[in-house]
Amino acid sequence: MADVRHSKGLRRQVLLVAFILFCTRVLADQVEIQWERQDGASAYDLEIQSGNEVVFQQRFQAKTSSWSGSLPFGVYRYRIRALNQDGDTGPWGEAVPFLATPNTPQPLFPPNKTTVIYKVGGLVTLRWSNVQGIGQFLLLLKGASTPEIKKIVTGNEVELPGLRPDNYSWTVTPILKIRQKKEEEAQFQIVEAKASEPAKFWLKTVKNSADPVSDLPSREVSLNLLGGFEGGTNYAFPMFAVKFALENGFALGGRYAYGRSSQVGTSVRYQSVRLNLSYYFSGKNFSDFFAQVGAGTDFISASSTTAEQSSRLSKAVDLSIGWQWKPRSSGFNFGLSLGGQYTTQPDITIIDVKFSGLLPLATLFAGYSF
Repeated sequence: MADVRHSKGLRRQVLLVAFILFCTRVLADQVEIQWERQDGASAYDLEIQSGNEVVFQQRFQAKTSSWSGSLPFGVYRYRIRALNQDGDTGPWGEAVPFLATPNTPQPLFPPNKTTVIYKVGGLVTLRWSNVQGIGQFLLLLKGASTPEIKKIVTGNEVELPGLRPDNYSWTVTPILKIRQKKEEEAQFQIVEAKASEPAKFWLKTVKNSADPVSDLPSREVSLNLLGGFEGGTNYAFPMFAVKFALENGFALGGRYAYGRSSQVGTSVRYQSVRLNLSYYFSGKNFSDFFAQVGAGTDFISASSTTAEQSSRLSKAVDLSIGWQWKPRSSGFNFGLSLGGQYTTQPDITIIDVKFSGLLPLATLFAGYSF
């Protein structure tokens, strides 16, 4: 709150004013400034500075006596001057300093009041929302029977090793902040995984139960649904696929391609079914460079205007490498893979399209991960 009085003599043709300025609200990046209207003033100029730079300047009509807006986190000064009925301006009043405070980080993961299952000694990930202008945060983690942990973190994510089963609460505070509203507190619980359970974690809503482990759901599997086009030497058909995340960057899935094409006097139908295994070199599922091997069947049928019909069901294997990109803040992803496939059956004699032998394979796709 700033309450500053200004009273200065002006030239005879300029209005003599005394301002009472109020910085009535500075909450996160929202700022509100008010001033007393002066008799004889036709307008007011408001100027906001950051360092030696003017970041905001606006002229207001005489009936206006306040301004509110959004400013990034930082230290500022504001000042005001009046104009008389002839449009002459008085001198600037004294500059009043103020601070626009950063927003409070919001805990994002684990979601509030959830149970997290890890093998004891594994890494526990905590993640919170970004705050404009802030690069470091103070993490405070408290357990019911675990010593308090304080840690300065750069960025908005941290992995903590060695947490034991306990009930935890945690807050994140921006570094270099001023007093602000109470930090948002989130809670989660860690329970020891059974020997038969994998190292991957899953979540459940905490219930009022003495034994939360006995009420755990079945394992939640990350899922990637894909759609795109698969092409060979002289064909390209729509492709649909699904992948299930496994451990350490591996994913198991299936791919189905289907298409119809017509040549002069001939109609061709193509179907391909594959079971495939992918490995992502980043160690993360559905992200970065990957290698993939698949096996399945191809079904090709053709008919001609001469009533001649032919079909083949062949065995096929494929090997490809590719790249899949998944933006961190979105489940959408897309990618490209290149490789080859080998089919065992001979070609159909009534069409001039090669489907057997060693063939190149290109797949362009987009999808969504759950």
